[in-house]
Amino acid sequence: TERKIIDTNIIFGMILAATFEKPSHGNGPNSMDYFLVARSINAPRRGRPNFKTGGSISSDSNVLLKLIRHSVCSHLVRKSRGMEDDAFSLYAGELLDGMQNL
Repeated sequence: TERKIIDTNIIFGMILAATFEKPSHGNGPNSMDYFLVARSINAPRRGRPNFKTGGSISSDSNVLLKLIRHSVCSHLVRKSRGMEDDAFSLYAGELLDGMQNL
């Protein structure tokens, strides 16, 4: 069952959709922005909410970036199995260009 989920590219599709999601208005936040903001706040049961330290926020952002990078890489590995070299190079180049220009 895990193998089927991985082979269907569901995880890559969800991450890609969230990454390329357009904000509801110009320069507005998208799901990734909301996630990073939510992960940046400590909300203790008693007491006032406060922001985490800069290093902690940076670490959370880096984890998200690694997840996106790993998702793209594993997708490309699976995609390369069923494509000719030229077609794959073109596909991978377009995908990576899009990811770098976010």
